[in-house]
Amino acid sequence: MLWWPRNPKWVDRLYPHRTFRMSPVAGVVHLTFDDGPDEGVTPAVLDLLAQYEMQGTFFCIGDQVVKNPEIYNRLRADGHAVGNHTQWHENARQISSSRFRESVNKASQHINRKLFRPPYGRLPGREARWLCEQGYEIVMWDVLSGDFDPRCSSARIARNVINNMQAGSIIVLHDNARFKDRMLPALPLILKELKSRNWTSKAL
Repeated sequence: MLWWPRNPKWVDRLYPHRTFRMSPVAGVVHLTFDDGPDEGVTPAVLDLLAQYEMQGTFFCIGDQVVKNPEIYNRLRADGHAVGNHTQWHENARQISSSRFRESVNKASQHINRKLFRPPYGRLPGREARWLCEQGYEIVMWDVLSGDFDPRCSSARIARNVINNMQAGSIIVLHDNARFKDRMLPALPLILKELKSRNWTSKAL
């Protein structure tokens, strides 16, 4: 499994129609959470964000929204942002174009926001063009926590974020039950560091 905690500089030049970081504002980053809402993870994430007075952006799977509407409503009520992460979390490079577009459109029935993040970060150019035609902003990242990697401890996940974040960074974490035991202990370490620097996380 090959990945970088911080994107190489050439990545955003290679994919010019995707957002890898926001315009830098001093002391502001953007924590994002993929794959939820999950009943065993998302409420704990919301509690931590509230404790540290931070905002996040949740790229939600439509099927998970259907299964956990109360959690979805809570994160919206708490002032966090949402984005479309497809209905069934398919890799767009492994399914037909019609199946991918069906998944995006199905999720849009539950997630009323024109932000999109492709599952696994995989998105063929034709689907990127289609999304832009539909009015979506394709949101990627410049800092990857690595919480999905079983080789990463919680401490390393926190270091991946803390050592690489800059003003305007879009940071990826997952409110996914499979990564819960690594991600949840790392999150307060990240939030404490943000507080110690007088930085904050804002919703996209």
